[in-house]
Amino acid sequence: MKKSKTHDPKEISFESNQENIITSEYKNWIVDLKLRIRQSQIKAAVKVNTELLRLYWQMGSEIVEKQKNAHWGDGFLKQLSNDLMSDFPDMKGFSYRNLRAIKQWFLFYYESFIKWQQAAAILEDTFLSIPWGAPSLDNATLQRHQQGCLLYTADSREQLEQKRIGLAN
Repeated sequence: MKKSKTHDPKEISFESNQENIITSEYKNWIVDLKLRIRQSQIKAAVKVNTELLRLYWQMGSEIVEKQKNAHWGDGFLKQLSNDLMSDFPDMKGFSYRNLRAIKQWFLFYYESFIKWQQAAAILEDTFLSIPWGAPSLDNATLQRHQQGCLLYTADSREQLEQKRIGLAN
């Protein structure tokens, strides 16, 4: 004689509810929910990356400042690397090579930032020197100012690129 299987009533109701749940409304909701989860993951990763970049920027700035003023010698970056790696063994990015790269990254972008500030100051001076009531300022003057600013920024970019690839002094 065959033994009849007895089912748990909760199990049976779950199976029957599961079939009823999969509607177009549910499918649309789950697609939207998955999209929001992925978007949140991306936003979290971007925020983590932003904070790491902020940390590296500050580290680069402080390394440059300490090497300039503290006179700790050539072994400073190696010692810093050893100290950070021992205190944060699970975190990557504190090797001697990476600390040097952080310093170079800071210097490259800091110098670029300074050059762009200088170019912006030139542009601001140019625009502020144009009298308010002079809408009929000749086109040749405006073009000369524009070309001067573009040449300045092009020269700055070229110098920075040469410095980045090691061609400039």
